[in-house]
Amino acid sequence: MHDIGEALSSTPIEHTRNFYGLVKEGTSIVEIKNFIYSYIKYYHTL
Repeated sequence: MHDIGEALSSTPIEHTRNFYGLVKEGTSIVEIKNFIYSYIKYYHTL
């Protein structure tokens, strides 16, 4: 159980960095929206 908690605690940091990278690179709104939806879908499946 500890491994799951550790994985979940680092995941938001990773996704935040990925999102920041998308914004910094000037990625299109459609791609950013798709990233957000994939993030939501990922947490929904947990």
